[in-house]
Amino acid sequence: MLKNRLKNVLIASVLVSSSLMASSYSYNTVSLLGIEGGYANATADTTYPDAYKTNDTNLVDMGLKIGAETDSYRIFLGARYYYDIDDNFDYLSTYGIDLQYKFNFSPKANFFIGVGGGIANAKLTLDGENFDRTISDGYYNVDVGFNIHVTSGTDIELGARYLEVDAHNIKNDIDFQLNSMVSAYGSVIFKWRMD
Repeated sequence: MLKNRLKNVLIASVLVSSSLMASSYSYNTVSLLGIEGGYANATADTTYPDAYKTNDTNLVDMGLKIGAETDSYRIFLGARYYYDIDDNFDYLSTYGIDLQYKFNFSPKANFFIGVGGGIANAKLTLDGENFDRTISDGYYNVDVGFNIHVTSGTDIELGARYLEVDAHNIKNDIDFQLNSMVSAYGSVIFKWRMD
């Protein structure tokens, strides 16, 4: 239910923001395609009937994002897959939307701050269990970073992202909770005008 509502809100936000951007900024709007890679750390808690355990998991992520930007704003739809270095998750992925405000302090670069949200999906097996646990819950995130304008059609983006999930999976009186992820990432952003 929450997942469907979140999807509807995200789709409506994209449609409304796209139409507003197109009508107000159509002459300064460019399309974007980004390829992202980074390093992340996820924190999770496991609550047993008689014990409590906190886990930190190291992840390497790859992502693809598409969007548009004006002089001051960027919007992206993105998908990211996280490879678990510590082998705690069978898979972990996110799908969402990001809206960023750009501070254009130089012709060569800008600083951005943004917010976003989406769905986090994960599958794992806890030690000693013979069944899988799955998570598919909403998240929200904040991000900050810099865009370095390499050419008129290419940017290098360097950023940091905090993602709050708060997803629970309770089976056999054991509660697994995926709390949050912090990541540092870099992207190559390709820009072009659509006529």
